[in-house]
Amino acid sequence: MKSFLLILLATCFWSNMLSQNINVSGTIKDKSGVSVAYANILFKVKDKPETIFGILANKDGSFSIELPKQEYNFEISIVGLPPTISTLDLRITKKAMKLGDIIINTDVTLDDVVISSNTSNYKIELDKKSI
Repeated sequence: MKSFLLILLATCFWSNMLSQNINVSGTIKDKSGVSVAYANILFKVKDKPETIFGILANKDGSFSIELPKQEYNFEISIVGLPPTISTLDLRITKKAMKLGDIIINTDVTLDDVVISSNTSNYKIELDKKSI
């Protein structure tokens, strides 16, 4: 019984030590410090760009994801804004990587605004009158 418990404990210890996944967490914020809700966060493996891991930030801008130990191109995107891209190396990280507050640019400038109108080519009229 003692040897069984020792083997079970050693197996749990070694499986935890050999785990290849890292917990990556952080919070997406804009330049004024306001959390950005529901941002798309993509982790593309640098050596194999077809391998992609992704998550959607919570309503408070925070996220947490388990990733294999590799080097990534890290991309944050929001509808209507250009993506923020950087690199992230998890090969030397032990257990978890806390990225803290990630500041992104939410300023949008428009060059021109064009308002146009078209008239319809179709004319709708009644074919029949009823009394």
